Amino acid sequence: MQEFRFRVDKYAFASLKMYEEVKKEIDAISYMRNNSDITQVKHAYQLYHKLNEKPSFQTEVGMEFMRELYEIIATSGKISRENIPPIKVRICNPCSIESKDEQVRNTYIANEKGKAAGRTQKEKNLWIVNLFLIGMIAAMLWISRYGDFSHISDYREQIQNEYASREEELTQREQEISKREKELEMNK
Repeated sequence: MQEFRFRVDKYAFASLKMYEEVKKEIDAISYMRNNSDITQVKHAYQLYHKLNEKPSFQTEVGMEFMRELYEIIATSGKISRENIPPIKVRICNPCSIESKDEQVRNTYIANEKGKAAGRTQKEKNLWIVNLFLIGMIAAMLWISRYGDFSHISDYREQIQNEYASREEELTQREQEISKREKELEMNK
């Protein structure tokens, strides 16, 4: 049996996540109560309409506040119940409430299992790709460490020898040119 150890107001929760969601909604509701007079129908209707436009509350606490606003508007007699838009309910997890419609629960559970199976296949594929890439990196490191690169050093030596021979050739030409310049200067 689950332990309901997280308490907020008159509510108790088994999961920390649900507790935190309810705590946020209670803080928002107390802020709205402190900053607007919901006993006035006009303020209650504006707040109700704004919150219901895109469903802002997901927990029972938020739904209770929406029902309170609905009742304030409906009991005022200024707007009939038929003209008040219904409260939009967005259920996070249909399995968390007692549903008489077993088909809805079973469909939800089957969809969640399918999503989980799809995630596990994606995770397997990602692991395979990651292991392949790690293997490639390890192979490159091994080759760079233990590989035989003598042919590269042979090319380097050939290039250095070629430049050295050109350098010798250039120095010989410089010497010849300087020798000729000296001869020309003597002949003048």
